[in-house]
Amino acid sequence: MGELSELVAKVRKTFEIRSEIKKLDEQKKNLNEELSNLSSQIIAELEDNEMERIDTDLGTFSYRYRSNFQVPKDDESRKAFFAYLKDKGVYEQLITVNSRTLNSWAVQEEQNSEELDFQIPGLKKSDPVAIPFLGTKK
Repeated sequence: MGELSELVAKVRKTFEIRSEIKKLDEQKKNLNEELSNLSSQIIAELEDNEMERIDTDLGTFSYRYRSNFQVPKDDESRKAFFAYLKDKGVYEQLITVNSRTLNSWAVQEEQNSEELDFQIPGLKKSDPVAIPFLGTKK
């Protein structure tokens, strides 16, 4: 009977821990929202003051704008994109690649192009989005 009460105690502890994790997850979500809002406000104020960064005793806050390339969704765009990859000789390397690698390659491809309105067939480029960076001092 003693072993069973120990088992029940362990099960109760499991539920308590799960409940605590749920509370912490909610706190984390709220803190991330607050961080995102503050970052947006800081970026807006930096832009208003024509600044790209600010240094404090705790560290540096800076930002840059970046676009992302979206993987083709429809068949026509996919075919055009795959044909482009084959023409460039990188089809086998990029066909099953994750989005970060795809974006890195597409940015490099765009930078290497001499065309002003260069576009990779089948890939859609998003509008630039401000990406905040926090650098902390040790």
